[in-house]
Amino acid sequence: MTLAAQLITDLSAFFSTDDFAVAATYTPSGGTAKTINVIFDEDYAALSGVGDYRDVCLAKASDVSAAKPGETLVIGSTTYKIKEPPRHTADGITELELTID
Repeated sequence: MTLAAQLITDLSAFFSTDDFAVAATYTPSGGTAKTINVIFDEDYAALSGVGDYRDVCLAKASDVSAAKPGETLVIGSTTYKIKEPPRHTADGITELELTID
């Protein structure tokens, strides 16, 4: 099995807080908060347009399968809202665009 196939099969290695990920608290609308691991780097902002940056984090799709805009994610001491509908990929990872407001 290739490394890529192993990562897709067992995303916990990719989302380990020992290496790449950080713990975050995800709170769905009307639901109970839960701790999930996400890939997020405060120093990273993907360019989305001229002079415009966006904060993005990656999560296991199974952790945020029903995520919606407006729900919150606390990373460190900062509370973010999910800005856009999540983008789920075929490899079991979801990209969440975040905003602080």
